[in-house]
Amino acid sequence: MAGHNKSSSSNNSKNRSSSSSTSSSSSTYSSSSRRRSSSSSNSSSSSSSSDNRATAAAAATAAAATATAQHQQHQHHCHKQQMQQQQQQQQQQQQKKQHMNFDLPFSSAAKWQCAQTRAAVLTGRHHVRTGTMLVSSGWDLSNLAEATAGAVMSEAGYATAMFGKWAHSSQVQGYEPWHAGFAESYVRSKYEPDMLLRHNGRYEHSGTNGTYRFAEQALTSRVINYLARQAPSNRQQGQQSVPQQPFFMYYAPRAIHTSPTELFGGPQRFSPPEMLARYMADPKYTQAGIANTTVQAWAALEYLDKVVGRLFDYLAVSGLDKTTYVMLLSDNGSALLPNEGSKANRMKRMPSGMLGGKSDITEGGIRNFLAVRGPGVPHGIVDSTLMDVTDVLPTIADIAGIEPASSTHLPWDGISFKNLMLPTVQATQATRQAGQVATTSQGRTYRGTVLANADQLGRYLVTMSPSCWHANAVPDLSPNRTVLKPQALFNWDKGAVVRKAMVPGERLSFPGPGLTKCLAVRHKDLKWIGRTGKVYRFTGGNHIELPQYELPRAQASKAADTMAAAARSWWRSVVSEPYSFQKAALFVGMGNESYSNIMAMYAHDRTPANVTLLDKGATGFVSPGDRMCWNVKVMSDGVYNVVIMYTSIVEATFKLAVGDYKSLLDSSSPSITAQLPAMDALKGMSLGNITLKTTTQGSAGEACLTLINTTKPGAPVFKNLANLRFGKLASDNPTSHEESRLLSSLTPQPSGQSSSTMAVPAPGLDLTGKYKWLIQDSNSLRQKGTEQAWKELQQATGWVDGQDSLDSIYSPLEIEVDSDSGLFD
Repeated sequence: MAGHNKSSSSNNSKNRSSSSSTSSSSSTYSSSSRRRSSSSSNSSSSSSSSDNRATAAAAATAAAATATAQHQQHQHHCHKQQMQQQQQQQQQQQQKKQHMNFDLPFSSAAKWQCAQTRAAVLTGRHHVRTGTMLVSSGWDLSNLAEATAGAVMSEAGYATAMFGKWAHSSQVQGYEPWHAGFAESYVRSKYEPDMLLRHNGRYEHSGTNGTYRFAEQALTSRVINYLARQAPSNRQQGQQSVPQQPFFMYYAPRAIHTSPTELFGGPQRFSPPEMLARYMADPKYTQAGIANTTVQAWAALEYLDKVVGRLFDYLAVSGLDKTTYVMLLSDNGSALLPNEGSKANRMKRMPSGMLGGKSDITEGGIRNFLAVRGPGVPHGIVDSTLMDVTDVLPTIADIAGIEPASSTHLPWDGISFKNLMLPTVQATQATRQAGQVATTSQGRTYRGTVLANADQLGRYLVTMSPSCWHANAVPDLSPNRTVLKPQALFNWDKGAVVRKAMVPGERLSFPGPGLTKCLAVRHKDLKWIGRTGKVYRFTGGNHIELPQYELPRAQASKAADTMAAAARSWWRSVVSEPYSFQKAALFVGMGNESYSNIMAMYAHDRTPANVTLLDKGATGFVSPGDRMCWNVKVMSDGVYNVVIMYTSIVEATFKLAVGDYKSLLDSSSPSITAQLPAMDALKGMSLGNITLKTTTQGSAGEACLTLINTTKPGAPVFKNLANLRFGKLASDNPTSHEESRLLSSLTPQPSGQSSSTMAVPAPGLDLTGKYKWLIQDSNSLRQKGTEQAWKELQQATGWVDGQDSLDSIYSPLEIEVDSDSGLFD
């Protein structure tokens, strides 16, 4: 959301708060002359209506009232409630007409998983260009060269805020919203039942009394508090409210996403119990054989509707609705859980009949909605122009009057659809003169593509599925340690890392490598699917890849060739990007952070035959000399204790070295050498201390872990290498007394020296001192029924203390869960 007073915009960056800063998403933006607001958010549900709840009337006014007076009062109370309900229904009907729908917004290039969609929304660029190839697996971070919507709008003088589910991993530093252009941010944790929030990098409780399912309401309250600071409080209801500074807000609720499987014994969609109870008690659901998870989805959708409704209510009460543009969209198609995959259950879950689901490139996995409202946006309009999620940021910038040349961002793939949101009188008249007319049905006006410009009508939109990429798709590096181009991995006909991707209800097996197998292209009303070579024509509201919608063979051959050529051209442009396929840089010692993670899955180099990257770690190290390296930037001088988290079947000795590549080759960089014992449960072992200097600006640094020797040559050492945790030693470090004693006994190694010591168990975070509140509150606030699950998981995996509370400090708790199931976030 956004709003501003134009006269103050020149000083906006100075006035911004000093604190630094896919689920449905909304974006709003406002200005004084045009008073625009923009907000953007992603959700797996398609609800955007508000319920404008009315408060109940007061109870009896006096205990001494007569029975007649009480009866009269009761009648008045009921009459008042009826009037309120009628007003509420009228408001709901009115609000349904106060937005514009886009019928085909993302039916070809919406992404099939949340991280990729959010990367595209936030950067205006195709997710493959940004480096966000997958939802995790070391490919979930956008390149540092990318400018997010927060950075673009901040640069233009806007206050910026982000709430909810962030696009990227929270386990490494430097990519969080407070480092990506957002001055204010609340990121909610994925795993904590007590829903810890990170406010501009600091942890705080959401105040949900341990109820995982109500955290969204707590987060929405913070969103409203933020809006209240943007809008003057002396406005009367319904009056126009002009913020002191224009603002941009990105809100991404986690609802209706499924819960962490590890906590609840299987995926669930949460909603308040009373909402779910109504559905579960209704015979039309219970006697219709509808899967419980589908009923959960509907209840969760109602919950999300109420959450979003609170925001629309506040916009109306504050007057910001007169100056604010809101965009509501979703991040991917429906996630079909195992019991929803049968044909009968599928039709109940997805009555549209679209094929596929989340994680696939069929329409059921990528087709989504977009609804827009704001000053000047025509009501009740349905537009069918083919669009892409990359169009959101260019549109917001266009409405804000930001010239593309004035913003320091890489070239956008998206096309502004301001011409569709705010059509000019001239454009409308021109379409009428050309004989292009809209149709009206049931109170809505369907105008097709009559206002689309040549760029919008002529575009080819490419979707790339996860079937052609994998954690172990590690590009070869050139001698200067940048990605080598060209190389076999990027070859159109033989490249990529083809794997069997789990698609709800089926397994897809590909006969050979090559990019064609995982791409789909949309152009106008046509869709080409590379893995089958078939072309479909979508007309009359149909979006189903069935034989009856295939083009005849003669037409299909020509169309397929044209669309395949467009895909090949697009792929060449991606490969030629200067930062494409570059693994993320990992930061050590950033700001006031005590701990920094180097997650194994982010390695940008490894011994190919002997070290394999996994979705949540790495495995292997077979022969002396095997190694893996990460792109690392040390942000502050200091002594760091290094803890390695792993499971293994043999004892081995490893060397960890940190420095530029030349010093790594000549062994002049700082290093530690330590013997690691075999370990059958994930635990942390301290390698020792290492003294590091800040990486100089413009130079490249690396950390490399090398196998020196092993007790069983030829056998892989690591079952799963999860993480290297760098803890900066300082007087205020939250280490336990025992850990302090152990660390002080490990003398830092000077550069070039690497005597071997035995690794020692690494105690966890000190939860008796500075961070005592974490364990106290997590014990008292956890939702009933999950405490035992947490204890069992901790025992099974041998987590160090506090790992379940601070996911940015410790390795991910799902490290030993098979994540190659297709049910990614």
